[in-house]
Amino acid sequence: MFKCKIKIPQEIEEVFDSIFIEMFGGFEENFEEDNKIYVLYFEEPKFIEELKSFEIYFLDIKIEFIGDEWKEKWKKYVKPVEYKNFFIHPSFIEDKKDKINIIIEPSFAFGTGEHETTRICIETIIDLFEEKKDNDKIKFLDVGTGSGILSIIAYKLGVRDIISFDIDPLAVKKAKEHFEINNIEVNSKNGIKLFTGGIEGLKDDIKFDFIVANIISSVLKQITPKLKLHLKENSLVLFSGILKSEIEDFIRFLENEGFSIERIIEKEKWAGVIGCLS
Repeated sequence: MFKCKIKIPQEIEEVFDSIFIEMFGGFEENFEEDNKIYVLYFEEPKFIEELKSFEIYFLDIKIEFIGDEWKEKWKKYVKPVEYKNFFIHPSFIEDKKDKINIIIEPSFAFGTGEHETTRICIETIIDLFEEKKDNDKIKFLDVGTGSGILSIIAYKLGVRDIISFDIDPLAVKKAKEHFEINNIEVNSKNGIKLFTGGIEGLKDDIKFDFIVANIISSVLKQITPKLKLHLKENSLVLFSGILKSEIEDFIRFLENEGFSIERIIEKEKWAGVIGCLS
């Protein structure tokens, strides 16, 4: 296991908030004079090279190997996520009776869903689908699935036509593990279809009723024209991973792409947007 301490200028902190959430699922942070300090923990050595690709922006970076014993200490910082009838938690926290329990094993690339961007998606999906009677007819796409939590929630709400993908093989591996832990088959008739790659991996003629994409806003803008090709008429897209400071610009972007704005969801300094393509 590795620990990395990074110092960057405060004026570009929001950019790195987004990047580090995408790469690591979260981080510790504090301030030193006018500069922001990030402390990241990760298991995969490949992240070292990814961090160094941003080195031009750093004032200082220190990476050290801290051994595996820190994993046990880290567990006490892991918090379950509870919303309405759902209880999302790692296996070392007990199930709650009379709840829909979902097990997500946290790692240093993915949390259990506690970050605001993921919470926006979790709560919105539950709100939208919990009372529907025809969820088994919904075609659902999870873009950048990460831990797989959003696909699992959709499945638990009765959606049975789900495709999930991620460009990161580590994410796909973790998602597959989580599907299986939660008794969901992978790539079977009654399971969740999962693949490694981007949206170009979808067949041209496949279209969805609902798409969720929890990625940084710059990537959302890049992939939105491609997402539109896979939307049915009057279908919805939930975009998350947008800083509140970016929301006005992002809404203008969506409107220029032909979306009507159905809802804006805010949590701390983050925002999500539900867009409808009519």
